Amino acid sequence: MPCLFACKRHCVIHIRAPGKVAYVLGDFTPDREAARAILKYATHHAVSEEGAVRYAQWPDGVKGHFITRTPPEGYLCT
Repeated sequence: MPCLFACKRHCVIHIRAPGKVAYVLGDFTPDREAARAILKYATHHAVSEEGAVRYAQWPDGVKGHFITRTPPEGYLCT
């Protein structure tokens, strides 16, 4: 997807995987420190069962950068 409609929140990323909760994060600076934090969080997301990463595992570099959380495809709220 070429655009996440978050132009004012750049740099923006979307972390998702089949069957897992997805997250859009933004307001990152384009540097190695931010990239490392994003990759570390994405790794935790990848190995999690449902996409939920415990707050204690969040790298400091992603805290305060979450924009949205979306349920996995097919999720129905009852």
